[in-house]
Amino acid sequence: MNRRPESKPKPKLRPVKAAAPEIRGRGLLWSVVEEIGLRILKGTYAPSQSLPIEPELMAELRISRTVLREAIKILGAKGLIVSRPKSGTQVRPSRYWNLLDPVVLDLYCRVFDYSEFAQNFQKLRVIIEPEAAAMAASGRNERQLRGLEEAFAAMKAAEDIADWTAADLAFHEAILEATGNPFMQPLGSLIHAALNTLLFHSADTSANPFDSLKDHGSVLEAIRRRDAAAARQAMGRLLAGTGLSISKAVKSARHQSRRSGGRG
Repeated sequence: MNRRPESKPKPKLRPVKAAAPEIRGRGLLWSVVEEIGLRILKGTYAPSQSLPIEPELMAELRISRTVLREAIKILGAKGLIVSRPKSGTQVRPSRYWNLLDPVVLDLYCRVFDYSEFAQNFQKLRVIIEPEAAAMAASGRNERQLRGLEEAFAAMKAAEDIADWTAADLAFHEAILEATGNPFMQPLGSLIHAALNTLLFHSADTSANPFDSLKDHGSVLEAIRRRDAAAARQAMGRLLAGTGLSISKAVKSARHQSRRSGGRG
């Protein structure tokens, strides 16, 4: 079996946009969703407070009533606001925000402390993904195994951080699919959005993502052998390494912030 060299040059860093795919490329409507959403998360529009009346928002944002109402519908579906007949459109408390939604997650990560987001998200992964790997080992079929192998092969072939990340995301999403649990699979969209955000914040650090290739390979091999216990343990090791990388990125960001006097 061909082995990847132990040392690989640090990947080239392509610019990575922070905005969720749902926001990018959709023009005026999604710009309005983004603007109002950021105001809500920043507290400009506080929980239980009503949004400004339609004519005021239309004039301020220079948009039509149609665009505004469509944006309100989208924000309502994402749990940020609620419209009531007599009280108008109000901001919902944060406990109702759908942080599993990629757009809300993207906005959340722009407003709230990165280290808090990264560490909390990593704790969620530690709860979910080792057991998902065990389930995949027990129940995967040949098609699902091929998808996992293809993602791993793409990781081995990656020459820059963008290609590596795409393959890495495909690897973890393939594991969730291989569980066969229909409630597990939608978590792939959350992992996809959050890992993209983690990459955006840590791409300028010295961490080399290729270092985790061996741990990914161990997860794949355990799933290939249908060894649930080994898959669980291998995923635990992989996530422990990821957690360490996150901690280093957070410390680096804090150090740079102190050096610049807190200016971001």
